[in-house]
Amino acid sequence: MRTFLTAMLATLLLTGCLQKEIVDDVSIEAGVSYDSHDGRLKGTFAVPQYEPDKKVKNLSYTAVSTLRQDIIAEVQRMAADPLVTGSLEVAMFGEDLSRRGLAHLIDAFQRDPSIAERLYLAVTEGEAGKIIGGDYGTRGTAVYFADMLEHNIENRNVPNVNLHVFSAMYFQKGQDPFLPIIKDIGGGKAIINGLALFSGDKVVDKIPADNMFYFKLMVDRHTRGGLKVHISEEEEAYVRSIKSKFKLKIVKREPYELGLDIKVEGIIKEYSGGRLSPAKVKKIEDTMVKNIKEQCAGMTHRFQDKNIDPIGFGTYVRSRTRHFDYNRWPDEYKHLTVNVNPDVTLTEAGVLE
Repeated sequence: MRTFLTAMLATLLLTGCLQKEIVDDVSIEAGVSYDSHDGRLKGTFAVPQYEPDKKVKNLSYTAVSTLRQDIIAEVQRMAADPLVTGSLEVAMFGEDLSRRGLAHLIDAFQRDPSIAERLYLAVTEGEAGKIIGGDYGTRGTAVYFADMLEHNIENRNVPNVNLHVFSAMYFQKGQDPFLPIIKDIGGGKAIINGLALFSGDKVVDKIPADNMFYFKLMVDRHTRGGLKVHISEEEEAYVRSIKSKFKLKIVKREPYELGLDIKVEGIIKEYSGGRLSPAKVKKIEDTMVKNIKEQCAGMTHRFQDKNIDPIGFGTYVRSRTRHFDYNRWPDEYKHLTVNVNPDVTLTEAGVLE
């Protein structure tokens, strides 16, 4: 009983120390963006305002400084109510700033206990402030982009990445980070237009949207992916409900040679070449095997040429090597051989003749 009373008293005392925020008396920061501006940071904050008719009005505040906290302080002087970050859903970084480096912002996010590790991150084509300060969707701009990223990660070809995943890739040796690229296409709409590839904290390359499927095969698992397969001038197929998994193995050392086994299962949902026979299913499977092998191998060679490792080969080799020497790895990575071994199994359920 004495232990119970002590615990209850401690809980009451701790609760009394917490700062209380009444939702109706605060401005909830749902989205934020940062751009480079004359050598300083320009921050734009998206704050949804809920109207009596249940519509959402998108408010935005912009300030410029050298430090994120100073930007927040200046924006607080603009807002009618205190600005709180506890519901931040998405953070975007402008193209120019991303090429200059994001280390100070990632560090600041990590130090802020009010920011959840599941926060979605993205790089934008052009200025991020114009996008986060725009008018998208019916439930607010930040919710629109958070939902877009979530469903494309879960159901499509964007690999899983958020603040937690990005930070893990950034702070550990052996893998370089990546983020989705968002592009405004007008009319209150935007699109995921590829993946930005980092060397350290700087964007140095990109993967086009058409190649995201193949990249995800090497770094994540597809659960409900989709892919258009070009077979010939007269034949195309769309494969859906794709499930995939991959496995790395060390084939030999000095120089390193890795095997990358990729297993893919899917359903042919549409086919343009007439009646779909078992022979044609096999032809589609063989085409996918060829494409996966070529695209994945081509990307790994490009990454080596750019001296970046978004797949995480370095992390894998370190985990399988005693007394691994990171000082030798950059040279070993240049001479690394990766053998891509796809295995594709398709069914013809869902095809309409």
